[in-house]
Formats: sequence, C-alpha cells, structure tokens
Amino acid sequence: MFAYQDIVAGVKAAAKSNRSEDYTHCQLLNLYSRNLGFENFHQLQTSLKALPKDNFGQISTKLMRKVCAQKLPSQDSSYFEFLCHPDGSTSFYSYWIGWDRFGKEVRVPRPLIGLTSVKGMREHRDMPVYVLESSKEVLAWKYGWKGTAYMPESVAREFFAFSFNKEHLVDDNPDMEQVRKNSPFGGNFCRD
Repeated sequence: MFAYQDIVAGVKAAAKSNRSEDYTHCQLLNLYSRNLGFENFHQLQTSLKALPKDNFGQISTKLMRKVCAQKLPSQDSSYFEFLCHPDGSTSFYSYWIGWDRFGKEVRVPRPLIGLTSVKGMREHRDMPVYVLESSKEVLAWKYGWKGTAYMPESVAREFFAFSFNKEHLVDDNPDMEQVRKNSPFGGNFCRD
C-alpha cells in the first residue's frame, strides 16, 4: 500500500516533528529507524529498497503504522481527533452547535492543539495514538489499524466532510419538548 518514499518520508517527518536538544536530526533519524527494527536510517533505506515487491506492501503498511504511532503533529495547524471503531464506524471529539428539528444535539469536530493532545493521550493510554497526514495513512487506519487518530484540518475535511458540514441541520426554533426528552448532554464524542 505504501511506497518506499512514503516510509522514508514518514521517518523524516517523525524526526522533524520530535525535535530534541539532546539529539541531532541525523541521530533522530537513526533512533526512529531503530524503533522500526533497523540498525540505523541507512540500513532502513537499503533494506526497503532491496525488498521484493510482493512482500513490500504488507511490510510497508506495518512500518507506516509504527511511524504514525510515533510521529507528533505539526504546531502550525489545528488537529482533529477521530476514533475508528472495530466495526468500521467513526466518531470524533466534538462541540455542540445547536439542536436539530428532532431535538437532538448537532455536533461538529472540535479543533485541538494536536501536539499537546497527542502527547497527553500517549502518556495516559496503553493503545496507539496515530498522527495521520496523508490519504494513504487515513485509508490504512480506517480499513486496517482502527483506534484513535489525529489529523490536520485539510485531511479531516477531505475524509469526513459530512462531520464538518452540519450547520444546515440546526433548527432555529427547536421543539424544546423534544430537546427535554433527549439527553441534555450526549458527551463530547459524536458518531455520525
């Protein structure tokens, strides 16, 4: 599913996003390559180039999963938290924008400071938290990896446009009787 360049670019992105005063960029490339099971960045590159094409797809998807579970979000944009459930359905961290004509909450994805959120989630959770920044990564997550993922707005809107475009569902004069019948607060996670 992923090409050689995707894996190399993913390791470079992880090293770039996880800057440290203790390590140079080259040392970080080697560190992330070791986390993937290679001796260093050079060995990662030469080993991947030497792989037979029929084995590369499966191996590249496993490697990219590890890369996405290690890299951190950019500080330059908002990120959105999505959860892909075992049945393939998705939910997202949201905020309330109103009620619909049936008295139910209308919620849209909430922008988050990705770096802070991902670091916090990884500290307190035993499961991977993926950072997805390309179409291929989102597809691998949605149809294979599952779990929690953070993605920048451009990627989130591309794959989950309906989740963002719900203003038309908000009723200007909701039936308050219906609103009272429904739960006053459905929680911050919304399932489409």
